[in-house]
Amino acid sequence: MDQASIHTSDRILNKLEEWKSKKLEIFCLPTYSLKHNIIEILWKFIKYEWIEVEDNRKLE
Repeated sequence: MDQASIHTSDRILNKLEEWKSKKLEIFCLPTYSLKHNIIEILWKFIKYEWIEVEDNRKLE
């Protein structure tokens, strides 16, 4: 899990022990973990490979 608010909510945190008892291992990613977060890798590719330079300035 990343540190998104949904992942740190009481609802999720209260389920961790149950999941652990079912042998489901949940681990937290560091706050910024580019190489472990697939969507970030995709976004970087789109931003620097697919989008033209002029369009890229609009995203920042």
